Amino acid sequence: MPRYKKKKHNRILSAPKKRAKAPIKKRQIDEDIVMTSSKSPKTKSNSKPETKIKVIEGGKLERSRKFKVIVSAVAVIAVVLIIIEALMPAGLFQTVSNAVTTIGTGSYPIAVSGGETLSVVPISNYYYHLTDTHISAYSNGGKILFSEAHGYERAVLCASKGRALIYNQGGKEFLIFNLKGEKYSLKTEDEIICGDISDSGTFAVVTYSPSYASAVTVYNSRGKIVYEWYSAENTINSIAVSSSGKKIAISTYNSTSGVFNSKVHIIGFKSATPEYTKQIDGEIVYGLECSNKSGFNIIKSNGIDTVKWSSFKENAYTDDYKISYFRDSGGTNVGVFTRDSDKTDNKIVIFSKNGKVKKIIRYKGIINDIEVRGSNAYCINDTTVSVLDFDGNVKFTADYGFGGEGIAVSSANVVAVITDSEIKRIKLSERN
Repeated sequence: MPRYKKKKHNRILSAPKKRAKAPIKKRQIDEDIVMTSSKSPKTKSNSKPETKIKVIEGGKLERSRKFKVIVSAVAVIAVVLIIIEALMPAGLFQTVSNAVTTIGTGSYPIAVSGGETLSVVPISNYYYHLTDTHISAYSNGGKILFSEAHGYERAVLCASKGRALIYNQGGKEFLIFNLKGEKYSLKTEDEIICGDISDSGTFAVVTYSPSYASAVTVYNSRGKIVYEWYSAENTINSIAVSSSGKKIAISTYNSTSGVFNSKVHIIGFKSATPEYTKQIDGEIVYGLECSNKSGFNIIKSNGIDTVKWSSFKENAYTDDYKISYFRDSGGTNVGVFTRDSDKTDNKIVIFSKNGKVKKIIRYKGIINDIEVRGSNAYCINDTTVSVLDFDGNVKFTADYGFGGEGIAVSSANVVAVITDSEIKRIKLSERN
C-alpha cells in the first residue's frame, strides 16, 4: 500500500456538510492504518524482508555445513595417507604398480644372461638376480619382468620393496631400477665403497673423499641430494637406510697397533651429530641390514646385534661358530653359523624382527643359500633342496641337478633354484 499524505488547504472553507464527514473520517482511518505497522503476513511489504532473512541464514548454514564436510574429508584422507605410509613405505602408487607388473606367468627353465651369479634377492612375490653382466627381475611364476646389461666390473646389488640399487664398487657410477627396468643412473666424484636403498625409495652411497676418510651422500627417490655426512678419521664400510628413509646407520673402522675397532652410528638428517653410537672393539663389522621398519641388524663375525631406530634398544646374539649367511625374510630373519673346521656343521638361527632368538636348528650339510617362509627354512646345497621345520625335521626334499647359487620360494613346496646358467622350477616332494 502506498504511503498516504494528507493535503494542506490555504483558504477558509465553509463548514462541511454532513455528507462530507464520511470521506474525512475515511481519510483519517486510512491515515491511522498507514501509521500503524500491520502484523498480517499476507501484505507484500512484510513478507518480503522475512523471506530475505531466511534465505541469508540458510546460506550461512549451508556454507558452514560444506566447510565442515571438507575439513572432515581432509582429515580422513590425511589419516589414510599416514596408515598407507606406515604399511607401505614404498608408497601406494609404487606398491600397486609392482603388483600389476608381476601379474602373469612365464615358463621354466629360464636361460641366464652372464657367466656367474653374484647375488639373488627375493622380495615377496618376485626376485632380483645379479650376474657379472646383467641385472634381471622375475616373478615367482617365472615371468621375466626385465633384464638389462649393467656393464660393471664389480657390481653390487641392494634391493628394497620398491626399487633396486646397483653400484660399481671402486667405480663412480650407480643405477636405480624398478620392476620395469632402469629409471636413471648417476655418477659420483669419488670411488664408491658401499650403498643401500630403502623401501621408501631413499638411497645412500658411500664414497672415498679427498678431504676426509669417507663421505655419505643421501638421495631422495627422484635422485636429488638431501643430506651429506663426512667421516674425518674412520673409513665407512657399511650403511643401512631406514625403511622410512629418514635415518641412516653406518659402520666405521680404524686400526690401532694392528687391532681393528669399529663404531656404529645412527644419524638423522637434521644434524651431523649421531643420535646413537655403539663401540665394537677387536673386529670389523661385516655389514648392516635394515630388515624391518623398527630396527636394523649389525652383522659381526660370530653374532648379530639388533638395534631399534628410535629407542636404540638392543638385542644381541653371540655364537661360537662363524657367520656364513644372514637373510631378511619379511620380518623373520635367519643367520647361518658354520664351524671353521667343518663346513658341513651348521647352526640355522631364526630371529624375530626384534632380534630375539626363536629357534636354533642343527643342520648337517653344506648350505649355498637359505630363505625362511612361514615356519619353514628352505636350504640348497650343491645338488639338493631341503625344507626344514623349526624343529629341524626335514619335510620336503628334491634333487635339482648341480651348481645352485640362490633360491627363491614360490609356494610351500615349489622353489626356483638359480644356477650360473639357468633358473629351474623345482617341486618338492614330501619326505617319508
